[in-house]
Amino acid sequence: MIERRKALVKTGRADWQIHYELAELFRHEQDPKSAQYHLRQVIQEYPHHGSSHLKLAEIHQAFGRFKAAIPHLEQALNYTRDDHTLQAQTLGALASAHLKAGDPGKAKQRLLELIAAHSDEIELTLKAYGTLVKRAVEEGAASDVNQHLRDLEDYAQALVRSNQAEQYPLLPRRMAQILSLAGRHVEARRWAQLQSKPAES
Repeated sequence: MIERRKALVKTGRADWQIHYELAELFRHEQDPKSAQYHLRQVIQEYPHHGSSHLKLAEIHQAFGRFKAAIPHLEQALNYTRDDHTLQAQTLGALASAHLKAGDPGKAKQRLLELIAAHSDEIELTLKAYGTLVKRAVEEGAASDVNQHLRDLEDYAQALVRSNQAEQYPLLPRRMAQILSLAGRHVEARRWAQLQSKPAES
């Protein structure tokens, strides 16, 4: 399949879709250098192809090139607005890239954006809160820790009141984990005790 598409590329008749297919095939063959080349060809011919930006970012991140991944993730945000889950995932990936690139301020901005815009994505929102709390604890920023925990508690209680927590049975466990990160062991135990028990047969 790769050789047939490479032959078509050599004729000069290949469009961006052929390059994208080659990129996917090379990714499957664990050849990131060739995949990266063809993803760049896709973007050169079709700059608005969000999936190619995301996959290029993944390759950069896999090799620790976090600064190089950031522009592609930012571009991908522009093309994922119709898929709220994918956009939330992209914001999370962007925050992670900023953190690993040594820019915690921008990481925090993206995490707060994720929380504000995608609170219906419960797992991703809790993960964002967890990252914010962990960073604030590591930085010794007690006021930030307290603020994030207040916001998190409000968010979790709203899920319980609206019965959304029933759709996400891991809520008590996730809450206990995040609270434990901040040393709030009493509150963590309280949430852990709410963990759904297996239904009786």
